[in-house]
Amino acid sequence: MRVKKSKVMFLLIMAVLTGVIIIIDFMIYKNEYEELKEHAYNMGQKFVNHGANTVRNYIDEHIVMANTIASNESVREMCIDPQNEQLRNEVTHYLEETAKIYPSYVNIPIVVFSNDEFEYEYKDKLIDFKYGTVLVDSAQGNFVGENGLKFGYVNPIIAGSQFYISEVHYSVLNRQHVFVVSVPIYNNEELVGVSIIALNMAEFAQDHILDFYYKESGYLTLNDDREIIIAHKRPDFNFKYTKNISEEVGRIGEKVISGETRFSCTFEGNEKIYVAKSLGFDLKNSRTQWYISYTQQIEEIMEPMPKFLTILISISIIVFILLYLIIWLIFKRFEVKIEKVSLKHVNKNLERRVTDRTYELQRMTNIDGLTNLYRKNTFVELLSKQIEKSDINVDSISLAMLDLDFFKRINDKYGHIEGDKVLRVVSKCLRENIGKDGIAGRYGGEEFIIMFSNITYDEAISKIEKIRSVLENTEIMINEEIKINVT
Repeated sequence: MRVKKSKVMFLLIMAVLTGVIIIIDFMIYKNEYEELKEHAYNMGQKFVNHGANTVRNYIDEHIVMANTIASNESVREMCIDPQNEQLRNEVTHYLEETAKIYPSYVNIPIVVFSNDEFEYEYKDKLIDFKYGTVLVDSAQGNFVGENGLKFGYVNPIIAGSQFYISEVHYSVLNRQHVFVVSVPIYNNEELVGVSIIALNMAEFAQDHILDFYYKESGYLTLNDDREIIIAHKRPDFNFKYTKNISEEVGRIGEKVISGETRFSCTFEGNEKIYVAKSLGFDLKNSRTQWYISYTQQIEEIMEPMPKFLTILISISIIVFILLYLIIWLIFKRFEVKIEKVSLKHVNKNLERRVTDRTYELQRMTNIDGLTNLYRKNTFVELLSKQIEKSDINVDSISLAMLDLDFFKRINDKYGHIEGDKVLRVVSKCLRENIGKDGIAGRYGGEEFIIMFSNITYDEAISKIEKIRSVLENTEIMINEEIKINVT
């Protein structure tokens, strides 16, 4: 028996040790998991910051280019004298040469603000010029003759913006997606025109967003606050509303636009991390805000984890074996002491349980479970003992019987549960008012009996009268809403 208990205790200790090692391994594993995830977030942040700076520099470069065109002497003079054919030809040639340097330029139109009204031929087409007409354009020349005032990127310049970045949109004239940079053309602080550069969005996205990859699943995307995807490695996603693609893409788009910079989402069954950043456009100079985001599959991020787990388990097994041997040696050395302590503890527990059980049995035998007063038989025994002790001295013992008036009506009208509540209230009143010289018992049903000893008859009468008065003035709630009194 002793050997068996020793083995059980030893096994218990080893089980606890195993549990501790498993918990520690889990915490180490979880910490490594979170560190890898945090590292991926930090890497994503670097990629996003670099991408955002690249996009901003690209846009700033073409704002500078638009201002260079606007400050060209021939361009300014043409805006002042739009009917001068020689100036129109010079500017057209200048714009065509500029377009050759920048292949991503779809159009470089110039909107002219002149009150002159005239007609002129352009590529076998008669142009009717008036205030706000596109006077010249680069090689493709699709915008010449168009009313520049209808373009959303011209009116902000008229309102005073020093530059404006349009939303990405589909150009019907050029049949491709573009975004536009526009700047004012001044002559002695007078606005005489608008220099416009329309950039090929697909080419821009390919050169600055889509050519970036990290490992197998890491890539950048670009969208705006209209929840339109501007650049994505999946061509079928580009220039579409996120919610029109799928609910998953819609939720991701909402998180980016709401300002969340780091989050994880499930996309097409793969859990992925996302790091997002606003390009910080001043909406006075831009119709939409752009957001660049980086995403990578968590499965790829966690590729080192299986190897890490193998190493962790190997180390844990070695540690477990060493601890097993140490504990086994210690346990063998102190086996007798452990057994003695265990036996002593068991004995104490048994003694306490026996004592508690004995007390409970005695209490169940002597005390009425409902009222916590003595049972009738117990009360009679106590009375007999008190009579013997008092040597049948009539003056030293007083007995009183209490019977609740109309108690049967309470049971019949409100039920036995509420009747029991009344009996508990009455018994509590008896316990609190009989004093140290009295004991009370439940004689049966609604009948109670009280014994006073070592007090006179008059004192006993006084106590009984007090109890009767207290009961009479005690309100008892029946069904939590009806108050009754007992007499």
